[in-house]
Amino acid sequence: MPPGHADLYEFQHVLGGAFRWRYRNSGNSGNLYDLEGALHSFQAALDATLNEHPDRPDLLHSIGTCLTDRYWKSGNQKDLADALHKFQEAVDLTPEPHPDRAEHLKSVAICLTDRYRALGDPKDLEDALENYQKAVDLVPHGHPNRQEFLQGLGVAYDDRYNMLGNLHDLEAGMQISQEALELTTQGHINRAKCLKNLALCLLNRYKKFGALGDIKIAFQHFEDALDLTPDMHPNRSDYLQSLALCLGTRYNRLGQLKDLERALKMSQEGLALLPQEHRNRARHLYHLAGLFRDRYERVGSQEDLEVATQNFQEAVELTLEGDPNQPQYLHGLAVAYSDRYKRFGDPKDLDLALQKKQESLSLTPEGHPLRMERLHNLAASLRDKYTKLGHLNDLEAALEIAQDVVKQTPKGDPSQARHLQSLAAILVDQYLRVGDLKDLEVAMQKDQEAVDLTPEGHPDRAAYLQARALSSVHQYKRKNSSHQIVQLLMWPLSIYCLSSYRMHILSQLDVARVTSEAARACINLSCLTQAVEIIEQGLATVFQQTLQLKTDADHLDPEQADHLRRLSAQLYSGAVPDAVDVMNERKELLVKIRKQPGLEYFLLPKPYSALQKASCGGPVVILTSHLFGCDGIIVLHSNPEPIHIALPNVTWAMLQFQQNMLKNLLELLTWLWTNVLCPIYHVLELHGVREGRVWWLPTGALTGLPLHACPPTNQFIHSYTSTLGSLLDAQKKKSTVATYKLGITGVAQTCPPQKLSSLKGMEQEVKKIIDIVRDPSINCLEGPKATVDAVQSQLQDCSWIHLACHGKQDFVNPTRSHLVLYDGILELETILRMPLSNAQFVFLTACQTAMGDAELVNESFHLGGAFMAAGFRAAIGTLWSMNDQDGPLVADTIYSHLFRNGRQPETSETAEVLHLAVKELKERRVSSERWIPFIHMGV
Repeated sequence: MPPGHADLYEFQHVLGGAFRWRYRNSGNSGNLYDLEGALHSFQAALDATLNEHPDRPDLLHSIGTCLTDRYWKSGNQKDLADALHKFQEAVDLTPEPHPDRAEHLKSVAICLTDRYRALGDPKDLEDALENYQKAVDLVPHGHPNRQEFLQGLGVAYDDRYNMLGNLHDLEAGMQISQEALELTTQGHINRAKCLKNLALCLLNRYKKFGALGDIKIAFQHFEDALDLTPDMHPNRSDYLQSLALCLGTRYNRLGQLKDLERALKMSQEGLALLPQEHRNRARHLYHLAGLFRDRYERVGSQEDLEVATQNFQEAVELTLEGDPNQPQYLHGLAVAYSDRYKRFGDPKDLDLALQKKQESLSLTPEGHPLRMERLHNLAASLRDKYTKLGHLNDLEAALEIAQDVVKQTPKGDPSQARHLQSLAAILVDQYLRVGDLKDLEVAMQKDQEAVDLTPEGHPDRAAYLQARALSSVHQYKRKNSSHQIVQLLMWPLSIYCLSSYRMHILSQLDVARVTSEAARACINLSCLTQAVEIIEQGLATVFQQTLQLKTDADHLDPEQADHLRRLSAQLYSGAVPDAVDVMNERKELLVKIRKQPGLEYFLLPKPYSALQKASCGGPVVILTSHLFGCDGIIVLHSNPEPIHIALPNVTWAMLQFQQNMLKNLLELLTWLWTNVLCPIYHVLELHGVREGRVWWLPTGALTGLPLHACPPTNQFIHSYTSTLGSLLDAQKKKSTVATYKLGITGVAQTCPPQKLSSLKGMEQEVKKIIDIVRDPSINCLEGPKATVDAVQSQLQDCSWIHLACHGKQDFVNPTRSHLVLYDGILELETILRMPLSNAQFVFLTACQTAMGDAELVNESFHLGGAFMAAGFRAAIGTLWSMNDQDGPLVADTIYSHLFRNGRQPETSETAEVLHLAVKELKERRVSSERWIPFIHMGV
């Protein structure tokens, strides 16, 4: 069509609309050719019209819309500035009564909001709010498109809340977004957007006040918005990311790993929908990095930490100078560097963390709602640096910042308790360095304020109670009050909730430090019974919470027993959205139960007088380790008080070194004998104990060391126990099964094959046992029969279990340690939850079945210990992988003695027969690495 043709304007206008429609209906991968075609056509139509033409504002608006689309694609600020100019010109050409004026004002507001989000100028956000409000005022109630204008106004208020933290803005955003949603009927094209905007407001309110109801509704709205959005819709990526953010937030409150895994999946899916040049890519990378970091904290995978760091770095690199999100992305990168430092100990990572935190802080203006949070984290990094290098100026700088943060945090702010606790921790460090009692007294005060500000059931309450206990331990060491130490320690250890999240909570809390500090204080005050009670309580924390679900409630009223089991199961599974009410109901029920005669101590920690009975079969030797030294405590049935043995030559650093020296066994055994075992055997001899049974209860860095392998190995029959209480329970639980039933599981290779060595001796081992026992009722699951379901049934049905399969230890999340079966894995946590009423003895000839976890106060958190906690009276396991030849040899000796002359086996004889089996291995002149790994646990 030639220039100047009368129909040129109309043709170009229609063609531009067609190009734009095709571009907008192609998802995030929209063809730029269509967008450029639309721009060219609209501009040609505009050039063909006079200034007075009635369609000129509409053409200007169409050009502005295309420029905005191109800005969203590329992030080019010139496109955004040109679009804003076009929209403003359209407003200027549209008189106030005109029905299109509101639409043009809204478009100006959208551009200003986008520019605020890109460059961070608060004036742009204020101008956006003003234009949105003018647009809303021009749209009467009952107008079919009123919800579009309300929607934008609500988002702008939410943006201003995020900038300034003013609750009025949050409430206004909520109210307006709710009104917009109510005006959007089911099936309306904008309903998904309205749902998402209201959900974001609810999520912000949850972050401010912590009400789980808000996050529940927000999640539903995000999910509904996603369901209403087709796969190729350009907003789908945004909705996926929003739902991922909500799931991540819920995970941080309830700790359900399935929420985190789903959040990661959706965040990755949302990112994949964005082209490389999309302006929102940095924001998506930042949120994805945060989720990977959450999973790193939970699971401990180095790969997750590396991916998180890489994504934070990429988000920073994609962000323009002046972007209001730049400080946030820098701070995320800084936190990742802090995690790297804690994982690898490289001072360069600590320096980078400090540098990025300072950069983030320099870009965060005074009065910004996140400034206190960033100062708080800067103080934490300075404290880390002080801990590493010991420079007092770093500690003083951290203290000055922490004091400033507490001073500037308004009362009622959700972060107030966390800031108080951090200040207290720094004050304790200063007390330990300088010795000024005033620092300790202020620390105790701040810790108590943090506890008082945190309601029962809040996920952070345990950490604040723990900090209160630690600061108070230092104080009561000075005041010579061991009773106070015991009471303070019990505070944090008594409130862990019964949930599948408990292991993660415990790994985040330094339970080992609380226990060892308090026990050491009691030892220094010669209060040894309290020291034993403290160690027992700390050791039992994890298993105790699990076993409360399986408590023998025969003494209870059946209705009360069912009620208790139901509440406990709910808390354990995390099936309730808000566990606080269930926790309180359970607590009230326990109070009622304990009022009944004989049940005063139901599910409460045992006193020393009860724990001492665990030594009726022989001495129990507790070995404690802490930063300032190590001690032995002997519990003897004939002695009313525990016996303390100082181990002055054993330091924490030396224990760490010796753990790494397991490969040099001769040197390790010599060191253990000289510095640990010899002083203990000397005291036992003084008390007339020269042979028989001895139980070892190692804690801290002593866990996993082969104490049983040191001389004199022949005078004593060695066993291990995870706690005094578990040994006592095993002793009390006599065989209630009229006849034994043996179950055998053997898995040489899995299906599909895993990267595990084939257990070459498995078939011979299983055949040897069957030949010895000669019992047709043996439940034998070998090869393809050894499925996860079949083995679980076997465990519940049989009283004696032999497991010849691989085992794998998870040191980051011990409850995920597992047996490797033919078709899958059987996790420790599953074993703990199973009702094993017939359980008597289990023999695990698998790898790493007795290696404890050194971070959870060493509750011997290994597979062997888990079977003991699940109800077995005794177990045999291995500290490390055994030689393939030794399984059949050891099994032959053990089962030949236990089933000699056709008699039924006795659980109480299992320690002695392992002793004989190991003796036979020694007589065969095998290397020490082959006989040392076999250990006995229980009666």
